[in-house]
Amino acid sequence: MRKSFVNTLNILNDEITRMASLASRALALAMRALSERSLDIAKQVEDEDEVVDQLQLIIDKHCLDALIRQQPLAKDMRLVLATLKMTGELERIGDQASDIAHLVKRIITREYTHYKHDTLLEMYDTALAMLSTLQELFRDQDEANNIRINSLDDQMDDLYRKVRKELKSLMREDPNYVDEGVTYLSIAKYFEKIGDHITNASEWIEYIRTGRFAKERKILDDHLED
Repeated sequence: MRKSFVNTLNILNDEITRMASLASRALALAMRALSERSLDIAKQVEDEDEVVDQLQLIIDKHCLDALIRQQPLAKDMRLVLATLKMTGELERIGDQASDIAHLVKRIITREYTHYKHDTLLEMYDTALAMLSTLQELFRDQDEANNIRINSLDDQMDDLYRKVRKELKSLMREDPNYVDEGVTYLSIAKYFEKIGDHITNASEWIEYIRTGRFAKERKILDDHLED
């Protein structure tokens, strides 16, 4: 039974890695659609999201089968439960990449041209760096990667505030720009949420490693310092 469970864990590792890679690809396609103003590429993002959704169902089934049939040990059970939660976070990232692609279609069809979206590209680069670090964290459970994800999430929040400032300034200068500004602001908000989902997933990996959530560890550390 133990050998069978180890095989299941290996499958889960591979599937989570694939799901994170698909989420990264969906984001890359969404930003490529924006840069190239391509409706066809934007449509590909929606197709990618369907693949992410299907993979989530497969992973969830493997997790439930492992819990019901193989009676995992405590740390192994934490891994399975955390994997269930992580698939939810990655699935939402796929959804938000699809939402970004939908807004890109709006930008293309309405021929928006004012905003140069350089800061959005920085947000995209940050999201990809966070996803890559999340994959490393899941593989190695190195706390340094958890710290890096939190730092990158802070960077993402700073970039979101920068986009808001840029767009609000443009909308104040030209009321005709409001519709375009709100569209780009919505894209920025989706990127900010993606950062939050990656951070949430990293906290579940912390739970695998320690049996505690990051917030619980901080409370405990603060108590011990007192």
